Amino acid sequence: MTPIPKIFISYSWTTPTHEDWVINLAERLVSDGIDVVIDKWDLKEGHDKYTFMESMVLSTDIVKVLIIGVAPTCVVPKSVPLLIDANELYDTAILSVPVTSI
Repeated sequence: MTPIPKIFISYSWTTPTHEDWVINLAERLVSDGIDVVIDKWDLKEGHDKYTFMESMVLSTDIVKVLIIGVAPTCVVPKSVPLLIDANELYDTAILSVPVTSI
């Protein structure tokens, strides 16, 4: 039996519409057999969101990390092949491995 892949979704909290879009994506991934970790479902009240994000990025259980930003608020340095949300700069600080864009 093939193990169920587990991913972590990190996203910008820019608008309720964007948050709904991300949750809908997470729900679709779950319906397709992906184990999704996302703050709305897994971050416990009172826990530190930065510690949560860092632990997910470093977890050996997580096979992919999806970082989702909103295009008008993203900063795209020419040297980095990834959209990085200016509102979530901490996300960039916890990335210590090469990343690729899709």
